[in-house]
Amino acid sequence: MDSYRKRVYSNYVEAIYENHNAFDELSFKRLERVLRQVYSKYLPKDRTARILDIGCGPGYLVSALRAMGYVNVEGVDASESQVAIARSRGLNVTQCDLFRFLADHNDAYDAIVATDVMEHLYKDEILSLLDVANTSLTSEGVFICAVPNANSPFAARQRYVDLTHELSFTEETLKEIFTITNFSVLQICGERVTPRTLKAVIRYAMNALFKAAWRLFMIAELGSHVMKVPLEYKLIGVAGRRQHA
Repeated sequence: MDSYRKRVYSNYVEAIYENHNAFDELSFKRLERVLRQVYSKYLPKDRTARILDIGCGPGYLVSALRAMGYVNVEGVDASESQVAIARSRGLNVTQCDLFRFLADHNDAYDAIVATDVMEHLYKDEILSLLDVANTSLTSEGVFICAVPNANSPFAARQRYVDLTHELSFTEETLKEIFTITNFSVLQICGERVTPRTLKAVIRYAMNALFKAAWRLFMIAELGSHVMKVPLEYKLIGVAGRRQHA
């Protein structure tokens, strides 16, 4: 691991993560509602399916999946401090290097979820991660990721809001890495969450107007082929193991 990564990750919660997240019960409940909206449509319908959250942090998604009724959910993260938070909530989380953990669990999971993980890796590491994730999935398993969207008006902020971010993605680069690592692309779209409060509705409306203006600018600059390019803050990528004849 790079020396700067060791320094940052050893203090990740205090230096970066807690500036953007809280670990109280209210925060877990709030994120549960958001994560349910984002991921429920892509997850296995079988509540006994084995699901792994890689780079799980303090366990937001692991907790949300348990609340959704999934009974075989686990997480893995390299950060000792974040794993400690997850375990304090009774969550099944392992502290381990992601690559080593996946390499030790062949054909084990029906779904692997990577939320805000791949942007922290170099390009060769991303391909290696997807290679080992592929072997860790069952034949019908799915890989689901959430990554920064380079098409977003806020792409620069998302790219540089964390010192350990290495890159952002477009729908095209996600297709590329899925294809290179022997996955079949099932869906790539923007992350969308339905607003539930008046304040959220107002923000949503303002956001829609701004994105419309941004899309017009993109069309003027790049042409009509960008009409359907997702502009949300994050991209959701869903891929399955490619089946060979």
